[in-house]
Formats: sequence, C-alpha cells, structure tokens
Amino acid sequence: DDPDVAAMEALARSRPAPAVAAQLGFALAKAHEDLGDIDAAWAHLARANAGVRERLAHDVADDLAAFQALAAAFGADRLSGARRTDPAEGPIPIFIVGMPRSGTSLVEQILACHDAVAAGGEREDLRRLVGAKDPATWSDDHLATLGAAYRHAVAPLAGGRRFITDKMPVNARFVGLIALALPEARIIHCRRDPVDTCLACFK
Repeated sequence: DDPDVAAMEALARSRPAPAVAAQLGFALAKAHEDLGDIDAAWAHLARANAGVRERLAHDVADDLAAFQALAAAFGADRLSGARRTDPAEGPIPIFIVGMPRSGTSLVEQILACHDAVAAGGEREDLRRLVGAKDPATWSDDHLATLGAAYRHAVAPLAGGRRFITDKMPVNARFVGLIALALPEARIIHCRRDPVDTCLACFK
C-alpha cells in the first residue's frame, strides 16, 4: 500500500513513452522484489526488457562473428611476441574486463585502495583510438602509436601513481591489441556465474 508504488503503477497504466515505460518497469520490478512479490517483479522486468529490445537494432550473430574474427587474428602465434616491459613513459594500465555486472567495479575499488593505483573508471580512450579500423589489420608501427597515444591520454588521471585502471567492459574485444600495443599492461578478467550475470543484466 506504499503510495509511491501506487503512483508508479498508475503512471505505468497511462501508457507513457516507451523509454519512460521501460524505466518505470525496472523501478517497479525493484520495488516489488523488495516487497517480496517476485511474480509481480518478474512481470514488470519482462515487459520492461521487451520494450527495450524493440528499440534495439542488434543481432547476436554479429557479435559471434566479430569475436571469431578477433580470435583468429590474435592467436597464440601472433601474441607470442608480446613481452611485458616497462612502459616508455606514463602509468602502467590495468585493464579490468568482463561482462557487465561481473564485479568489475568492485575489483577496481579494491585495487584503488592501494596508494600506487589510480581508479580510471570506464574509459573511452581505447575504443576512440581504435575507431572503425579492423584490429586484425594493425601493423607493428600502428600498435606502437596506439600504445603511446593511450598512455598519453590516461597519464593526467594517474596523478603520478604507477598504475591506472580502465574498467570499460568492451575492452574485452581489444585484449589482443592491448597485449601487443601495451605489453606492460595487466589484464584482469572478471568472471561470475553466467546465470547470476544474466539475471543482473536483465534487472
């Protein structure tokens, strides 16, 4: 009988714009879950996600093809030349990758408790530097330029600390480039039970 829940339910019944309806659905799902009404929570989640999906132009087959191409381009033979070295200049990047809701934020918070680590958050620098270029076509010279440009972009955020984190999840598709362009970098892959990860993303 909470008046805020009743007001949200009334607004949801008024057929708001799709984006508003989806946000209301997620909020109502959280409210009903907190109240212990799991059936109502799930119904709101299902409707909200269906509304979001209707507005997405996305095909999983495209993702599968992209990752298969990356795996072929950055196989063991090509990566065997990557060696961890001291960076020419700037902080050493720590890339935290994994599915959304897999614990990347928590890992960054733990690392940033150390006085040698700066928390960079979800950085767009690597994706911006790669642009639309096919990672498989990058030459050694391009890779060296990419590494230097990335270090330059994140250096001001490090505040003189030796390490800086970058927890952008999409960097998972660039780990081959990272290994070759920034061989001193550390890569942490966060993994969580797939069902928990899917449910967290669904919510």
